[in-house]
Amino acid sequence: MYLTLQDVHNIRKELCPEYFPNNACDFDSLRAEFCRQQTVEIESRTLLFLKNVMEPIEGYPAMTETHFVAVIQTQGQRDMLQQYGRKGICIDATHNITRYKKIYLVTLMVLDDSERGVPVAHCLINHEDTPSMEVFFRTLLPQIQGLGVRYFLSDDAPAFYNAWQNIVKDKAVKIRCDVILHVFLQSRPGTRSIRALRPGKRTAVIVFGVCLVTR
Repeated sequence: MYLTLQDVHNIRKELCPEYFPNNACDFDSLRAEFCRQQTVEIESRTLLFLKNVMEPIEGYPAMTETHFVAVIQTQGQRDMLQQYGRKGICIDATHNITRYKKIYLVTLMVLDDSERGVPVAHCLINHEDTPSMEVFFRTLLPQIQGLGVRYFLSDDAPAFYNAWQNIVKDKAVKIRCDVILHVFLQSRPGTRSIRALRPGKRTAVIVFGVCLVTR
């Protein structure tokens, strides 16, 4: 019999309830922070877009009341996207990284001059689907449009590239990392796609894939 992460979660919830504040309060705080940032200069904003569950939203007909989306980016990340985004970007979603179930962290990355993966934007979502990703790219569109991105790397989830085509409408070549790194996957018996890897390892593979195609 083994102790699982869920067991640890249950024990901590029972003995340390202070680690589990009311989720509604957290989302209310997020809304308050978003409203506060609308009063400051654009360069100082980090929470660029927010839609909480059950909030109506205009201009996004595919978004339902069940969708949650938060787009986060610092000014430093905006600068890195402008500097390195042209040669290629990669995107991946990481699951189970917060105490909130079914909240996914989507990260957009580029490579710097040292070929290190640099995150240039983040998106928290509760539906890994095309409408959520369309909101992400539409929020970043003023920065992405005109970059002339050469390569778009992701795993085999269709939502990422479908949203990219619908919003950005450029000619970035779609590269599936699990195709580029076929040899890498073949060297690990039982691993059929990048999505089968641990999140950290999957991100490393994606970064390596960017190195291959942008040389």
